[in-house]
Amino acid sequence: MARLTAFALSLTFVAATAGAQSPPVTDKAELEKLRGAWGTVRSTRDGKESAPEQGAKLVFDGDLVHVHERGRKEPVPMKINVGMGRLSVRPHDADPIGPPARTETAFRLTYGIYKVEGDELTLVLQSAFSIPKGFTDEKQVMWVLRREAARK
Repeated sequence: MARLTAFALSLTFVAATAGAQSPPVTDKAELEKLRGAWGTVRSTRDGKESAPEQGAKLVFDGDLVHVHERGRKEPVPMKINVGMGRLSVRPHDADPIGPPARTETAFRLTYGIYKVEGDELTLVLQSAFSIPKGFTDEKQVMWVLRREAARK
């Protein structure tokens, strides 16, 4: 009975997330645009500061993004899929035993849209069940980051 319940729940999750329209294929050129370290400029939700992202840094390296959170010693690795201005994020754990590391930032929300304008990256993240409709913080997190200078 427990297996049947778990199976039914997983089917429900798959059906619910199927309409979320994640990027079909990762665009390598888009990954290159994101490559490097980005520091938080601001993060808001419904016009108010979104605390978990404050002081956070994202480091993009291929299809991985390392989320460096304030007060956390080790970054949280996340697998990223980008294309057509959309992105999806999921936990990436090198240790398949036990639960994957979790982030408290909006990256735990899994689906979003993004744009890169010069050295500024804007992410809008909502939930596992829908993709944001625009670059606003209404009922979703809008996270603005600035590219950090490369170390020499």
